[in-house]
Amino acid sequence: MGSTEERKRLAREYKQAPAEGAVIAYVCSPSGKRLVIGCPDLKAQQNRFAFSVATDSCILAKLADDWKQHGARSFSLVVLEEVKQGETQERREFLSDLETLAGLWREKYTKEELY
Repeated sequence: MGSTEERKRLAREYKQAPAEGAVIAYVCSPSGKRLVIGCPDLKAQQNRFAFSVATDSCILAKLADDWKQHGARSFSLVVLEEVKQGETQERREFLSDLETLAGLWREKYTKEELY
């Protein structure tokens, strides 16, 4: 295992790296419904989803009824648009941009298609 200094350096580099977020959709195949959200850390969201499917534990309350009815394997995580945080962009600006983009993506679907 690396030294304490090495771990600190890696942690510092991770925190300073621009965020790689995305607009994603959790899609339930049987119902055709989707939950479109902006997430500031795509890899973390993908890992969280994979874990929730593996353990059959729903991570989002809006999906719970369909998750119980159709099962975890009926859901997929679809990346609609990847977004990198600008070098000079504040985190709150990045989150706001993600939410705006998610709203634009939601407009492409009918109310019946969305959670």
